[in-house]
Amino acid sequence: MASLPSEIKSENCNATGSSPHKPRVDLRCASAESIGFLEDGAIDLVVTSPPYWNAREYSKYKPGTKKDRTRDYSKGFGDGSYEAYLALMSRCFAEVFRVLKPGGICCINVSSVLYKTRSYPIPADLTKRLIELGFEMKEELVWD
Repeated sequence: MASLPSEIKSENCNATGSSPHKPRVDLRCASAESIGFLEDGAIDLVVTSPPYWNAREYSKYKPGTKKDRTRDYSKGFGDGSYEAYLALMSRCFAEVFRVLKPGGICCINVSSVLYKTRSYPIPADLTKRLIELGFEMKEELVWD
């Protein structure tokens, strides 16, 4: 996976203009595997669209050609296997669970992946792992 800077920006700002409070905004760019800098139970809401296993690598994507999908993208997930991808997602979401406040919400945008005529049910497999980590499933939204 690509290296990311540990911190992009940290500043105080007035979020609403009319608020007498100046909330602290601390924006960091890091893998969810590396969020040890966040305290347990510090976050109210997580909204994420994690990388999909074996998804399009948009830098190489050419609609209507055989480069429609590429396995290169999955090579960042351990050995590139689906199980290695799910293990990575489990490690990441274990950290997300740790930093969420009790009653906090985690919204995840994922989709199944079709590869060589086989469907890999990422939402179902990930949901099972998230429940094992302690998350509670509240609702599932499906759209085309």
